[in-house]
Amino acid sequence: MLLDDRYPVLETLESRDGVTLYRVEGGLVFYFDVRTPQDKDRFYRYRAAIRRLEELGLLEAQVSAKPGRYYAFFPERPLSGRRPPKEVLAALAPFGFGPEHVAMGEDKVAYLAPWPLRLGAARRGRGGFWSRVAPGLFLLGLGLLLSPGSLCNFACCLRPVELALQIVDHVEQALCLL
Repeated sequence: MLLDDRYPVLETLESRDGVTLYRVEGGLVFYFDVRTPQDKDRFYRYRAAIRRLEELGLLEAQVSAKPGRYYAFFPERPLSGRRPPKEVLAALAPFGFGPEHVAMGEDKVAYLAPWPLRLGAARRGRGGFWSRVAPGLFLLGLGLLLSPGSLCNFACCLRPVELALQIVDHVEQALCLL
């Protein structure tokens, strides 16, 4: 597949809210499916935020707003995982974008996403040792606790004749008591 006759698509990474993220040769493309006036307003707000970052020299992007070709291309950059500087956040605030929409490169913004990124947990840092290990230890303990009972039931299933005779014995005893 070729986007806008110049970006060969390598893979589709994500698609939601009328926007599809593609990995293309040389970078990423956020492709907007604009069908309603609200979709168009959303794209133009996104484009304005990108332009504001470009004016400040914090981002490199190519944006297309041709009818049927609403997208933003970001050249590939290694991500640093650090938080966006205050000047980036101040520039994005009037457009409704925050730190959860920004992926930082080594020296500049790598790209601006139209939806919140899933980098939040990585940015805040991982939980402590016990918060990562405790669920596994709990499940291990639960398995060890329940395994003797399941082995007993399994052993009973291996002896169906003896089990049937025990049931008949109990029924006979119950009938004799009547």
